[in-house]
Parts: sequence; C-alpha cells; structure tokens
Amino acid sequence: MSGVSLEGFVQLHEQGRIQEAYNGYRQLLQAGLQSDELFHLLGVAAVQLSLPDEAVAWLERLHSGGRARPESLLALASAYLALGNADKAIALLLPLSEDHGNWPQVWNNLGNAWQHRQAWRKALAAYERALALQPQYAPALLNRAVCQARLGETGKAIDSSLQAIRHQPDNPEAWLVHLQELRKAGQLERASQCLREALKRFAAHPGIRLQEAALAEEIGDSARAKRLYRAACKDFPNEATAWAQLAYLSATACDWNECRKATHRLIALVKAGSMDVSPFVLLALIDDPELHRQAARQWQQRYAHRAEDNTQPGTADNNKNKLTIAYLSADFYKHPTAYLAAELFEQHDRHRFRVLAYSNGPDDGSAIRQRLERGFDAFYDIRSWSVDKTVRHMREQQVDVLIDLKGYTENNALDILALRPAPVQMTYLGYPGALCADFVDYNIVDKVVVPQEQRHAFDERLIFLPGCYQVNDSQRPLPEQPESREVFGFSDSDTVIGCFNNSWKISEPVFNVWLQILRQHPDCRLWLMDRHPLSEFRQNIIQSLSRAGLGEDRVVFAQPAPYEDYLAYYRRMDLLLDTFPYNAHTMASDALWMGCPLVTLQGKSFASRVGASLLQAVLPEHRNKLVAGSLDEYHRLIHEWVGHPEELRQLRTVLDAARSTSPLFKAQRFVRCFEEGLLKAWRLNMSGKPPEDIVVI
Repeated sequence: MSGVSLEGFVQLHEQGRIQEAYNGYRQLLQAGLQSDELFHLLGVAAVQLSLPDEAVAWLERLHSGGRARPESLLALASAYLALGNADKAIALLLPLSEDHGNWPQVWNNLGNAWQHRQAWRKALAAYERALALQPQYAPALLNRAVCQARLGETGKAIDSSLQAIRHQPDNPEAWLVHLQELRKAGQLERASQCLREALKRFAAHPGIRLQEAALAEEIGDSARAKRLYRAACKDFPNEATAWAQLAYLSATACDWNECRKATHRLIALVKAGSMDVSPFVLLALIDDPELHRQAARQWQQRYAHRAEDNTQPGTADNNKNKLTIAYLSADFYKHPTAYLAAELFEQHDRHRFRVLAYSNGPDDGSAIRQRLERGFDAFYDIRSWSVDKTVRHMREQQVDVLIDLKGYTENNALDILALRPAPVQMTYLGYPGALCADFVDYNIVDKVVVPQEQRHAFDERLIFLPGCYQVNDSQRPLPEQPESREVFGFSDSDTVIGCFNNSWKISEPVFNVWLQILRQHPDCRLWLMDRHPLSEFRQNIIQSLSRAGLGEDRVVFAQPAPYEDYLAYYRRMDLLLDTFPYNAHTMASDALWMGCPLVTLQGKSFASRVGASLLQAVLPEHRNKLVAGSLDEYHRLIHEWVGHPEELRQLRTVLDAARSTSPLFKAQRFVRCFEEGLLKAWRLNMSGKPPEDIVVI
C-alpha cells in the first residue's frame, strides 16, 4: 500500500467514485490502518452504496465507544433506517435535532424515520423544519409532497412536488407524486402535459409507465390503457398494479384469455405476499374466500400509520341521550349505493340517533343528491378537507359509530378510519368481502352471504341482520310498462334474457352457459348493457356468438339511461341472469322491485351469494328454482324457465305482489333491525368489552 494514502481515497469519494473509495478504505484497513476517521468513511460509503449491515458494523464501533461525530451518527441513523429499524434511527436523530438543529439533513432524515413509521404528520413537521433552514433542499421538498399526499392535502402536494421537480428534474419520484396528485385532483389535462415530459426522461421507469396507462384509463380510452398495462406486465412482471388493472380491463372487455393469464399471475403474487393486489379486483376473478382474506390482510398494511400519528382515538361518552352515527362515502350522488340506501338515512330514529354524512365524492346536483342531503342531520362535503381535518371534525362532532360505505372499492377513505376518529367503526354495503383491518370493528352481513362455514374468512366481527343484509328503498320509482318491445329492438315473440351488470362481472364460464341457452332456444335473445363504448366489449361478445354459430342479432346492447328509464328496461326483460363469482347486487334488487325474475349462481364468497340472499328474502318458496349451486344447475334452471314462458309470467305476478309484502322492501323494518345491531355494538364498547359477533333477531 506504499504511496497510497487515505487522502487519495477521500478524493475519489468526493468525486463520486464511491465504490472505488470504499474498496480503497478496506485495503487500508487490511493493511493495518485503524482510525476513527477510517471507520467513519467506511460507514458513510457503505450507506451510499446501500450496504446498511456493513455501515452499522463500522459506525457502531464509534457509537458504542462514544467516539462518533455528529456526521457519523447521521449516517448510522440512515443505515438503521435502511434496515427497517426506525426506532433506532429516531433514537439517534432526536438528540441530533436538539444539538444540531441548524442542519437540514438531520430534520430530513428524522422525517424519513417518521415516514418509515408512517407517522405522516410528524414526518411533515420535520420536513418543514428542514425547508425552513434551506428552502431549496430538494430531498425535503419531495418528502414533504409525499406526506401531504398521504395526508390528503392534494393541492399542497401538487405544489410541493412541482417545486421538487424544478430543483431535482432527474428524480422520477418527484414526477410520480406530481402525476398522481394531478390525477387525484381531476386535473387530467395538466397530468397529460406532465406525463409527456416525464416519458421523455423516464420511458423505462415502471411507475411512470403505470401512470401513462392509468391516465389513458381515466380519460376513457380503455383499449389503449389495456395495451399499456399489457406492455408494463411484460417489462415489469412483479408489478401487481399492472396485472390487476390488466385483469380488470380485460374482464371489462370480456377478453377472457388475457383475463385468465392476469388472474393466474395475481394469485401467484398474493400467495407470494404482495401488498399491492387489489382485493376488490380479486372478488370478480375468483370464488376463494381464503385468498380474498389473504389479499385483504396484505393490502390493509398500507393503512398501518393509524397508531403512529400524533392523534388520539375517538372516545365514548356514556351520558349521551342519543348516539351520533356518521356515514362516510364517495357515492352520495347518482350511484347504486345512493339509490339503495337513501331511505336508510331518512328512517333512522331521530329520538335515538343523530345522523351525519361525510362525502368525499362528487356533488352532481342530482335529485338523489338533494334527497340525500335532506336525509341527514348534517351533510359535510369533505373533498377539499385533509384527512387530519376530517378526523378532527368527527371527533369534535363526537361521532360514536362511523360506518364506511366503500371498503376497498375505488375512492374509499379508509385513511380516515385508520386514524380511529370514532370508538366504534364498521363497514357496510359497498364492498362485499372482508377488510381484515384492525381499525374496522364490524362488517354488516347476513347468514346467507356469510354462512358459518365461511366465518373464518373475516378478521373483523360480524353483525348478522335478519333476512337480507342489503337495504332497499321502498320509494324507488315504479315506471309503467313501455308500449312495445320494438323500442328496444325486440319482437313480442322473443324471450328476453339479460344482464345489466358491469361487464367486468361477466365471466367466461357463465357466458358459455348463456350461449348454450341461446343455441337451445332460437326465440331467445340476450340483452346486455354496454357501459364502455371505447373498450372491445361489444366486439368480443359478438365474436363469441359467432364462434358459437350464433348471429349478432341474438344480442341487443342497451345504453346507460336515467334511473327511471333504466328501471323500465326490466318491464321488457323476461329473466335476469346473474353473474359469477361477483353477483348482481343493486341491479338484482332493482330487477326484483320491477317484477323481473332472477336466476343466480351461488358460490362460497360473499360477493357470489348476494343474489341468493335477495331471493331468499323476496321469494323464499321459489328459492330452489332460482338459486343454483353449480354451473350445470345454473344452466338447467335457466333452460327450464326459458322453456316455460307462462310460468315466467306467473312468477312476475308473484314478484309484483311481493313488492308490497316482502321484508326486502320494508325499509322501516330494516332500519329498526340495523339500529339494533349498532346499539348492541355500542353497548359492548361501553362495557369495555372487545367487539364480538352480533346476531340481530
């Protein structure tokens, strides 16, 4: 080692030739040089080379001996953080922030440690301290944007990420945050402009590529989005988001070959422990409650910051005259959930309950939106509120029971539930499956959708309602029968079987049964709803008919229509065919309300048993003729009904009578049972007992 000095390797280090410098430091060590300076340099270089174990080994020599300089402690904290040990990092950084509070790096690293703990508010405060010292400090600008995004401060996150891009344009993470927040804010034109620039710089970056596909999807070009997700899956085979969206868009287009491939990959990713496979997407792909539970358990880890933020859980007041219950949803507009649940909110007993709404979704000014606003004691539009502001508001309002109506569906607000603004928290209606999140105490179900043999698939406690779990609005419109089927393209001699579900619910095995029915019954025609004109849905359906030897005239495509017009469609449908493994939910009850019979296929999962629950409530004496337990039985039941049109007409008469007699359409009775479940859960909470399963009789 003659002629080679420590100073020479330090120069290499300062020039950014870190690996060479690190190798040189090790050579000096092997040659017998032992000094605190060498251990410090070895530790710093190891951190920069992403060798945290080695960094800890070098730097702890100094720390444990009380010889570590502040820069060594800063590097040691970074090494511990890289190893996932945020507690040790924080223990090092807090004293540093007191002794060297004028170092922006200390505050930035402390913010990183809090962020690792998902304590977003504490992290944000640390980044603000760093930026107060050095306003152009690019790492803190980006980190501040990340925290603001996680806290729901979308406008601030857009501004911070833009500042980060200006100061660090070659950092793809800054572009990613900016794109995500622009999309979240609905600023799609700005997002498109930003994306074009990002792709020039980072065409091979997986996150940027996924943003490109997501933006295409949001502007409605689902065919292009599918191509982009397919390419992303090929280039980045472990990107669960790409596979999930490819599966969803393929299912939407009824491209079952591609959907099958994506489903197999998603199953493998869940079994490998991926946290990024959407449980909601899986519900429509497989009838496997245990895999649904595993995906939910892994997915919910993204909300684990609840216990780390500087907030206190909502507290209970045992001296109240009435409970305050709050519903949280993005669906308080022209949405199936709103049409189902409007009367639930209206019928709550105001002598016992104060009822609030927190809406993080659009205000479309529709009649149903206006009805919903009137139906609550107070209605809060929280779209511009941060998560923290919403949580504080709920606590100020002393919400006792918070009811989430979204679950793991799009635009949920589970970040709010994760911070525990209420002593009792539940999920209901919007997501037919287990959340498996420990900030959700109860899931509201019935004994058909969750039979005893599938109870183990839910980590949360269950409230079992009598009859069907699904609330229904007894004030639904009841449009008259249109004059002629010709309005919809049918002749009076046609037997019309149909399905108005979202096309992503139509699985290949079920559609093959429909094809068999069409082949067996020449006077039978299939009626589907085309909600995605830019997808390949219509083309793929017609091609499937052609391969089965059927002409395209055997299928008719309806278009989405205003609610009352849509309900009138069921006057001209002879038999509604359910989907599997994700049944019709709102549309099934719409059809039954309009007197249209339903044949369903029941599986093991909640999502696949809703049709059976509805039929058990409205037509219990006909259940065996309408609820199938296998594909063969599903085919047999449809075949028998289609072959006996007179019996179908008689069943419609029975359904028309059931509208005024069935418990399914007795909203006031339903609400009393629903309230009993809430009260039992509240009493358990007030007695200091943990949540437990509740059966409402």
